[in-house]
Amino acid sequence: MKEKRRPREKRELILRVLREIEHLQKKGRRLPPDVFEAHLESKKNLSTIVAVFNARGRVFLIKRPGFKENPSELYPNQLHFPGVTHMKDERLRDTLRRLAREEGLRLTRLMNLGIHEVYYRGRGLYVVYLFAARARGRQANPRGKFFDLAKIPRAKLIVAERKEILPVVKKFWNASVFASGRVRR
Repeated sequence: MKEKRRPREKRELILRVLREIEHLQKKGRRLPPDVFEAHLESKKNLSTIVAVFNARGRVFLIKRPGFKENPSELYPNQLHFPGVTHMKDERLRDTLRRLAREEGLRLTRLMNLGIHEVYYRGRGLYVVYLFAARARGRQANPRGKFFDLAKIPRAKLIVAERKEILPVVKKFWNASVFASGRVRR
């Protein structure tokens, strides 16, 4: 009799957890870091990344938290392009606003660089909306810093972004009006 109840109890527990995740997302609240990581591993994810350039052609990268700040961090102290995972029922324009707010970004001249599939070790496959933008004024994120594209410390950049995102960003920069200086601030 006990064995038959276990699968049912387990199922009910899983349903309660999934409903709580959905509830938190609808309210726009963050999941606890360990729950967030487990949730990401269980599904294909949709994300938005923005390559932010300043007037000198440098790109803005952000240092991820270390284990002390977030014990479940998969990429401690590594660099990444500013980005966020989409919340349930979140429109792209709302995701871009949240990204700017959460990452402390001030953006202008947003340009679509396409949709890409990127595999993040430990998190799985992401469908990524990739954009480029011009920085407007100082960026407020204290973890961020502008880097010359040719001098990005590649070993410190998250591997998936080094392999999949960086080449697209470099190709865009080399062919863009941003690089030629024809775009006014």
